Amino acid sequence: MARYHHLRRFDDERHWLLTIKRSPDLVRRSFHDARYGGKAAALAVAIAYRDRLLATIPRWRIHHQRSARNTSGHIGAFLAEQRHGRRVDQFWTATWKEGGRYRRRAFSVKLHGRRAKAMAIALRREKAAAAYAPLPAPPPREPLSNTGVLGVCRRIMRGVPVYVAVWREKGKQRMRGFSTRRYDEAKALALAVKTRRAMHKG
Repeated sequence: MARYHHLRRFDDERHWLLTIKRSPDLVRRSFHDARYGGKAAALAVAIAYRDRLLATIPRWRIHHQRSARNTSGHIGAFLAEQRHGRRVDQFWTATWKEGGRYRRRAFSVKLHGRRAKAMAIALRREKAAAAYAPLPAPPPREPLSNTGVLGVCRRIMRGVPVYVAVWREKGKQRMRGFSTRRYDEAKALALAVKTRRAMHKG
Protein backbone atom coordinates (compact mmCIF):
# COMPACT_ATOMS: atom_id res chain seq x y z
CA MET A 1 0.00 0.00 0.00
CA ALA A 2 1.17 3.54 -0.72
CA ARG A 3 0.93 4.48 2.95
CA TYR A 4 3.66 2.01 3.86
CA HIS A 5 6.17 2.78 1.10
CA HIS A 6 9.80 2.70 2.29
CA LEU A 7 8.59 1.09 5.54
CA ARG A 8 8.86 -2.53 6.67
CA ARG A 9 7.33 -4.10 9.76
CA PHE A 10 9.23 -6.49 12.06
CA ASP A 11 6.68 -7.91 14.48
CA ASP A 12 9.19 -10.17 16.23
CA GLU A 13 11.31 -7.12 17.18
CA ARG A 14 8.28 -4.84 17.43
CA HIS A 15 9.50 -1.99 15.29
CA TRP A 16 9.09 -0.31 11.90
CA LEU A 17 12.16 0.06 9.70
CA LEU A 18 12.45 3.03 7.33
CA THR A 19 14.83 2.57 4.38
CA ILE A 20 15.40 5.22 1.72
CA LYS A 21 18.13 4.86 -0.91
CA ARG A 22 19.11 7.85 -2.98
CA SER A 23 22.59 7.38 -4.41
CA PRO A 24 25.01 7.89 -2.81
CA ASP A 25 23.00 8.08 0.44
CA LEU A 26 21.23 5.36 2.41
CA VAL A 27 18.91 6.31 5.25
CA ARG A 28 17.88 3.60 7.71
CA ARG A 29 15.96 4.32 10.92
CA SER A 30 13.97 2.15 13.32
CA PHE A 31 10.82 3.21 15.16
CA HIS A 32 10.19 0.93 18.14
CA ASP A 33 6.72 0.34 19.59
CA ALA A 34 7.96 0.65 23.16
CA ARG A 35 9.38 4.11 22.59
CA TYR A 36 6.34 5.61 20.92
CA GLY A 37 3.52 3.85 22.80
CA GLY A 38 2.51 1.02 20.50
CA LYS A 39 2.53 -0.22 16.93
CA ALA A 40 0.12 2.40 15.57
CA ALA A 41 1.87 5.30 17.29
CA ALA A 42 5.30 4.15 16.08
CA LEU A 43 3.92 3.90 12.53
CA ALA A 44 2.52 7.43 12.69
CA VAL A 45 5.91 8.82 13.76
CA ALA A 46 7.70 6.81 11.07
CA ILE A 47 5.36 8.08 8.33
CA ALA A 48 5.75 11.69 9.47
CA TYR A 49 9.56 11.37 9.51
CA ARG A 50 9.57 9.61 6.11
CA ASP A 51 7.40 12.29 4.48
CA ARG A 52 9.56 15.06 5.89
CA LEU A 53 12.68 13.32 4.64
CA LEU A 54 11.31 12.66 1.16
CA ALA A 55 10.41 16.33 0.86
CA THR A 56 14.15 17.03 0.73
CA ILE A 57 14.90 14.49 -2.01
CA PRO A 58 14.80 17.07 -4.84
CA ARG A 59 17.78 18.74 -3.15
CA TRP A 60 19.72 15.52 -3.54
CA ARG A 61 19.18 15.29 -7.29
CA ILE A 62 21.85 17.78 -8.27
CA HIS A 63 23.44 16.97 -11.61
CA HIS A 64 23.82 13.22 -11.08
CA GLN A 65 24.79 13.02 -14.77
CA ARG A 66 27.47 15.15 -16.31
CA SER A 67 26.02 17.48 -18.90
CA ALA A 68 27.56 18.20 -22.29
CA ARG A 69 28.29 21.68 -20.98
CA ASN A 70 30.63 20.35 -18.29
CA THR A 71 34.25 21.19 -19.06
CA SER A 72 35.94 20.72 -15.69
CA GLY A 73 35.59 16.99 -15.18
CA HIS A 74 33.61 17.82 -12.00
CA ILE A 75 29.82 17.74 -11.83
CA GLY A 76 28.26 21.20 -11.45
CA ALA A 77 31.34 23.20 -12.53
CA PHE A 78 32.07 24.45 -16.04
CA LEU A 79 33.91 27.12 -18.00
CA ALA A 80 31.72 29.86 -19.49
CA GLU A 81 32.60 32.69 -21.86
CA GLN A 82 31.18 36.17 -22.28
CA ARG A 83 31.90 38.15 -25.43
CA HIS A 84 32.18 41.91 -25.49
CA GLY A 85 32.92 42.73 -29.11
CA ARG A 86 36.33 41.22 -29.79
CA ARG A 87 37.08 40.67 -26.12
CA VAL A 88 36.23 37.32 -24.55
CA ASP A 89 36.03 36.98 -20.78
CA GLN A 90 36.12 33.53 -19.21
CA PHE A 91 34.49 32.45 -15.94
CA TRP A 92 34.55 29.19 -14.05
CA THR A 93 30.99 28.70 -12.84
CA ALA A 94 29.57 26.59 -10.01
CA THR A 95 25.90 25.55 -10.15
CA TRP A 96 23.73 23.92 -7.47
CA LYS A 97 20.13 23.63 -6.35
CA GLU A 98 18.99 25.39 -3.18
CA GLY A 99 15.49 26.01 -1.89
CA GLY A 100 13.99 24.43 -4.99
CA ARG A 101 15.82 26.84 -7.35
CA TYR A 102 19.04 26.55 -9.31
CA ARG A 103 21.83 28.88 -8.19
CA ARG A 104 25.17 29.77 -9.73
CA ARG A 105 28.29 31.75 -8.98
CA ALA A 106 31.03 32.68 -11.43
CA PHE A 107 34.74 33.20 -10.78
CA SER A 108 36.58 35.35 -13.30
CA VAL A 109 39.70 33.82 -14.87
CA LYS A 110 41.03 37.35 -15.43
CA LEU A 111 40.66 38.16 -11.75
CA HIS A 112 41.58 34.84 -10.12
CA GLY A 113 43.72 33.18 -12.77
CA ARG A 114 44.13 29.43 -12.41
CA ARG A 115 42.49 29.56 -8.99
CA ALA A 116 39.11 30.33 -10.58
CA LYS A 117 38.54 26.68 -11.52
CA ALA A 118 39.48 25.40 -8.06
CA MET A 119 37.23 28.01 -6.42
CA ALA A 120 34.24 26.98 -8.53
CA ILE A 121 34.78 23.28 -7.79
CA ALA A 122 35.22 23.95 -4.05
CA LEU A 123 32.03 26.00 -3.86
CA ARG A 124 30.07 23.36 -5.77
CA ARG A 125 31.27 20.64 -3.38
CA GLU A 126 30.40 22.79 -0.37
CA LYS A 127 26.84 23.37 -1.59
CA ALA A 128 26.38 19.71 -2.54
CA ALA A 129 27.53 18.63 0.92
CA ALA A 130 25.01 20.99 2.53
CA ALA A 131 22.24 19.47 0.42
CA TYR A 132 23.15 16.00 1.65
CA ALA A 133 23.14 16.98 5.31
CA PRO A 134 20.87 14.59 7.25
CA LEU A 135 17.73 15.80 8.92
CA PRO A 136 17.83 16.11 12.69
CA ALA A 137 16.39 13.17 14.54
CA PRO A 138 12.93 13.63 16.07
CA PRO A 139 13.16 14.94 19.65
CA PRO A 140 13.05 12.22 22.28
CA ARG A 141 9.61 11.67 23.74
CA GLU A 142 8.71 11.14 27.33
CA PRO A 143 8.42 7.39 27.87
CA LEU A 144 4.83 6.19 27.95
CA SER A 145 5.67 3.65 30.63
CA ASN A 146 7.77 3.85 33.76
CA THR A 147 5.67 1.30 35.62
CA GLY A 148 6.49 -1.82 33.64
CA VAL A 149 3.07 -1.68 31.96
CA LEU A 150 3.01 -0.29 28.41
CA GLY A 151 0.89 2.84 28.20
CA VAL A 152 0.74 3.40 31.95
CA CYS A 153 3.08 5.87 33.65
CA ARG A 154 3.47 7.44 37.07
CA ARG A 155 3.68 11.23 37.14
CA ILE A 156 3.81 13.92 39.78
CA MET A 157 1.05 16.49 39.32
CA ARG A 158 0.94 19.40 41.75
CA GLY A 159 3.02 17.43 44.14
CA VAL A 160 0.74 14.37 44.07
CA PRO A 161 1.65 11.03 42.43
CA VAL A 162 -0.80 10.17 39.64
CA TYR A 163 -1.02 7.00 37.55
CA VAL A 164 -1.89 7.87 33.96
CA ALA A 165 -3.33 5.60 31.27
CA VAL A 166 -2.34 6.69 27.74
CA TRP A 167 -3.82 5.43 24.46
CA ARG A 168 -4.58 6.59 20.94
CA GLU A 169 -8.08 7.14 19.64
CA LYS A 170 -8.90 8.27 16.09
CA GLY A 171 -5.28 9.29 15.56
CA LYS A 172 -5.09 11.41 18.73
CA GLN A 173 -3.44 10.70 22.06
CA ARG A 174 -5.82 10.35 24.98
CA MET A 175 -5.10 9.94 28.69
CA ARG A 176 -6.82 9.50 32.03
CA GLY A 177 -5.23 9.88 35.44
CA PHE A 178 -5.90 8.31 38.82
CA SER A 179 -4.61 10.29 41.77
CA THR A 180 -3.08 8.62 44.81
CA ARG A 181 -4.76 11.34 46.86
CA ARG A 182 -8.11 9.77 46.00
CA TYR A 183 -6.94 6.16 45.76
CA ASP A 184 -4.04 4.41 47.38
CA GLU A 185 -0.98 3.54 45.22
CA ALA A 186 -2.10 0.00 44.39
CA LYS A 187 -5.68 1.01 43.55
CA ALA A 188 -4.62 3.97 41.37
CA LEU A 189 -2.18 1.76 39.44
CA ALA A 190 -4.78 -0.98 38.99
CA LEU A 191 -7.37 1.49 37.66
CA ALA A 192 -4.87 2.98 35.22
CA VAL A 193 -3.90 -0.46 33.92
CA LYS A 194 -7.55 -1.49 33.57
CA THR A 195 -8.40 1.74 31.69
CA ARG A 196 -5.42 1.44 29.37
CA ARG A 197 -6.26 -2.15 28.46
CA ALA A 198 -9.93 -1.40 27.91
CA MET A 199 -9.31 1.68 25.75
CA HIS A 200 -6.45 0.06 23.82
CA LYS A 201 -8.67 -2.86 22.83
CA GLY A 202 -11.46 -0.51 21.86
